[in-house]
Amino acid sequence: MTSEERTLEELLREILRLNYDKPKICDLVNEGILSVQVNKVMKAFENDSEVFPQGNEIKHWNKVNIRNWADSIKGTEITKNPEFLEEMIAVLKRTNFLYCKHNLRITQVLAILLFVSPNEQGRLLQISTGEGKTTICAMLASIKVLQGENVDIITSSPILAKRDAEERESFYKILGISCGSNEGEDYSLSIVDGRNGIQLETNKNCYFKNIVYGDVSEFQFDWLKHEHKKIGTKGNRGFGVVIVDEVDTMIIDDCSRSARLTGELAGFEYLNPVFCGVANELTRLSKRIIRTEENLIYLDGEFKEGGELILGEEIKCYEINNWYEFISEYLTEFTINIIKKRKIELPDFLRDFCLKSVEEFVKSAIESWNVYQEKIEYLTVKGKNENSNIAPVDYESTGIVQENETFSDGLHQFLQIKHGLKLTPESVATSFVSNMGYFKNMVLRYMG
Repeated sequence: MTSEERTLEELLREILRLNYDKPKICDLVNEGILSVQVNKVMKAFENDSEVFPQGNEIKHWNKVNIRNWADSIKGTEITKNPEFLEEMIAVLKRTNFLYCKHNLRITQVLAILLFVSPNEQGRLLQISTGEGKTTICAMLASIKVLQGENVDIITSSPILAKRDAEERESFYKILGISCGSNEGEDYSLSIVDGRNGIQLETNKNCYFKNIVYGDVSEFQFDWLKHEHKKIGTKGNRGFGVVIVDEVDTMIIDDCSRSARLTGELAGFEYLNPVFCGVANELTRLSKRIIRTEENLIYLDGEFKEGGELILGEEIKCYEINNWYEFISEYLTEFTINIIKKRKIELPDFLRDFCLKSVEEFVKSAIESWNVYQEKIEYLTVKGKNENSNIAPVDYESTGIVQENETFSDGLHQFLQIKHGLKLTPESVATSFVSNMGYFKNMVLRYMG
């Protein structure tokens, strides 16, 4: 949706043109429903509230009037009456003006009406940059909270989530609505009577608020902690209404991206010598591969480099057709050999696991040296204990530094070896959920 200072009639024609294959949307326009609703919003704005009058037209209300009105209607049946919707939007229009001195544009009113029109499956709208998506999200969230719902607003990055929550806090405050961001570690402890007796819960305080902003991964991690670790992260907050910004990115482009809770299993520190052995062999092997003008040569035997290549008498030279295949096959055979011949001591329960994971470990070793670049795919950062560590970067999507996440399949350890950092044990995913799985199976009603 875009306005370009168009009239209501022009905008309605544009909605028809862009949604010719969506009969429910077309009906809202052709039957005059949207046009009537917009006019009712404007009329309500020029009059006092019909349900909880404040003694003045809504367009002249102050913050006290709005708060009194909001407190009177919040969570009542009147808020779910379709005939009351126009008054709610009119009050939100006045609230927005008191908040930022900007009046809602017709496109924003239309977007809100389309979102809240009767629809059992949620609704997706394309709203152009500059048309006030953040404002529309705040309006929709306010309507749903006034109707007694909790609202999650999912943004494309935690930075945007924190910014929007902080910027919109004073807007929501006028209506007596609380909001926060799930970015950060603001927790409180509570004792509850669970199924297995008295237990301690670690609640994330933001989930006690009406509206929570956050990026999709933070919501996923909190849900996994709440449901699978059973630590009460979300308290008593269930799934209410979800508003998704950049929905195409999360559901289409990044549909297979997943949030994974990992844990260090007892004994996995014994894998570190395997990682060191593979990394050392990769370094040794790389020094023996020489690029000539025509091809790659692997040197098997003694040689020296001093400006010129000096080969020993018994050295053997092998031509390499594919560098990656050669390195991969060599390291795979090397790793299997050191495990089976017990050149590195491993607990019995880890030996089979290690043999089954050889291909993944070898791939990670090669990629740590030849694919993953510092300051692009990862950073070295100071941890809580002042030791430097590897922090993945969401390079392809948001660019966010994910300090609390780790690479899998030994990649994290190979990067630590590459930079001479203290090795941490390999972690294993204990629970996970993809973007598509989160939206499809957990979220009941969403808008985007």
